Amino acid sequence: MALCLGSFLVFINLYAPQPLLPGLKETYDVSTLGVSLLMSVSTLSLAMALLVFGPLSDAIGREGIMRITLLMAGGCSIALAFAPTFESLLLLRLLQGFVLGGLPAVAIAWMGDEFDKPALLSAVGLYIGANSLGGISGRIVGGAAAEGRRAYGGLLVGRVNNADWLRGVLATAA
Repeated sequence: MALCLGSFLVFINLYAPQPLLPGLKETYDVSTLGVSLLMSVSTLSLAMALLVFGPLSDAIGREGIMRITLLMAGGCSIALAFAPTFESLLLLRLLQGFVLGGLPAVAIAWMGDEFDKPALLSAVGLYIGANSLGGISGRIVGGAAAEGRRAYGGLLVGRVNNADWLRGVLATAA
């Protein structure tokens, strides 16, 4: 279940800024094309991270990658709320996308290592469902923040959940 929560958090963090783009466009005085890069760079860097973290997890282990990258993603998310310039926001989204890729890159392989086949099928289904719920929730949370015209406040929602998830994983592993 902790892995599902982690998956949920990855995709809520990835998609929460989407409804904030019009407000961010206005705040940073950038073009529509420019502000859309906030989604593009994070998605692209997440995709690139999948190619890095998968093989790396074979060499150094899966759990450490999942823990460290989610912790780093939480740090990026907090830093995003305080980005002084559009360029710094863009760079942080690039980094955030990359570290968010740590969990999806190794999650299915980790489940394959830990579960027998019948349990694996259920676990993968729950994991994929959590991906979808996270993506939908990110847009809802971001939309609620955009309605309040507090573009940065929405980026902080869920960061506490990152810490809660990590505590749950550490408690389970202990």
